[in-house]
Amino acid sequence: MFIIKEQKTSFEQIKETTILNHSSQYEIDFLYRHIHSQHHRLVVPYAIGALYNHPLEGLLLDTLGGALSFLVSGITAQTTVIFFCFVVIKTVDDHSGLWLPGNIFHLLLGTHMPYHLVKLPEGDFKARLKKD
Repeated sequence: MFIIKEQKTSFEQIKETTILNHSSQYEIDFLYRHIHSQHHRLVVPYAIGALYNHPLEGLLLDTLGGALSFLVSGITAQTTVIFFCFVVIKTVDDHSGLWLPGNIFHLLLGTHMPYHLVKLPEGDFKARLKKD
């Protein structure tokens, strides 16, 4: 039972660190312009394109972040595989723009935010929250 509580605490810390890192890429112009904007430049009709990003962002956030979370949390390799499959599915769901009734991610997590991309005069894109 203690191990489960410890793993949950580790998961929460990793989640908060990831959210802080991701939001800082929007708030710090240099990071957004040179790193994270790559993620928004790909315009495709399928949501798996959400996984497209700058190589440095992929290395630091996805690869090293995933390895660190595995090592720090102490979860088994099997649980790690299940967790990262869940993360990929959640990422694709967040970027699909669909609000399907009974979607388990929306019901349990409530983190899906409707947004759309606004094309800026410089030719770049910026995500804006929908207020329809």
